[in-house]
Amino acid sequence: TSNTFYLMRHSYSTRNEAQGLTVSSRLESDTHALTDAGRELARTSLELLKEKEEHLDVIYASPFARTNETAAIAARTS
Repeated sequence: TSNTFYLMRHSYSTRNEAQGLTVSSRLESDTHALTDAGRELARTSLELLKEKEEHLDVIYASPFARTNETAAIAARTS
């Protein structure tokens, strides 16, 4: 058997809307969640995997709010 790995970055967040594209952040002041559009895009992307009958065995995420929210959507969708 072989392993398949998928990488997914969080989608649109309130930080994107407030400051444009940002590459780094400080965890201790992180309050940026996904926007409605970001949640929908995450769900849509993950539904495509589900349609291909792909199952996620393990989900790893950074401790940032927007990333954890994306991981939670992935867990519910898979």
